[in-house]
Amino acid sequence: MGEFIDTNNVNHGYSRGADGAYTAIDVPGAGTGAGQGTIAAGGNDAGAIAGFYVDSSGVVHGFLRAAGLPGN
Repeated sequence: MGEFIDTNNVNHGYSRGADGAYTAIDVPGAGTGAGQGTIAAGGNDAGAIAGFYVDSSGVVHGFLRAAGLPGN
């Protein structure tokens, strides 16, 4: 689990599944402009992922992605 920044300077989270495949994590409501997007900040052994996202107005929100979703 981690984050990457695309060529437009938008943040995206990602997770890596047990099969080695990477899955992008883009929280609904995350902005798509430079400096916006999703940051995956931490996770646990059960596969839950916590982080934050910046919306199109620059407001920061927290999120918790449940374990068992694709990519976990």
